[in-house]
Amino acid sequence: MRAFFLPALALLALAAPADAAPKPSGVTYHYRCPTGRSFTVRYDRDYTMAFVAFGKKTYKLPARIAASGSRYAKGKVEFWEHHGEAMLNGVRGGDLHDCRTKDLSR
Repeated sequence: MRAFFLPALALLALAAPADAAPKPSGVTYHYRCPTGRSFTVRYDRDYTMAFVAFGKKTYKLPARIAASGSRYAKGKVEFWEHHGEAMLNGVRGGDLHDCRTKDLSR
């Protein structure tokens, strides 16, 4: 049994690199801001990660504690959403506030 277990474990280690990011497979929303700028957010299945696409960059933001709504942040980049209104801070090009959403996955 041990002779089988070790090669199987080695194959599993090779099949999925430790730093491989899971592909998002949740809901996607598009936000449009009063300035005319916009961004898209796609969540993973469990809403533990938000993939925020703004300009030519996508930010992978883990969920954080929020007093209300949903908050995702990493470093200086922060995305916060509550009842369809959102803000995106810390991105190249300036902060975005009072952005409204439309669900793109339905």
